[in-house]
Amino acid sequence: SREEPEALVRDPVEGIFRFEPEAVERILEGSELKPYVIQKYCINAVNRILEDGRTTITAGDVEAVRDAVHFDAGDSDRRQGLDRRAAV
Repeated sequence: SREEPEALVRDPVEGIFRFEPEAVERILEGSELKPYVIQKYCINAVNRILEDGRTTITAGDVEAVRDAVHFDAGDSDRRQGLDRRAAV
């Protein structure tokens, strides 16, 4: 269900930062509901708004961090593949 991934986005920062609804949708779509990728989107988006002195994460923030998130997630996938091959 989408309830758990959406809670993973909103709950950790509740009362501190706010996600616009469209930002949450973009994170869920871009992450394919994978918890690790959701967390990468969130940490990168929070870092971005902190640099700007803001408290609301927008869809634009999510788009701005997308390439970094997928680059980092791809590195993790490649490392896991290497680990699996080494174990064989």
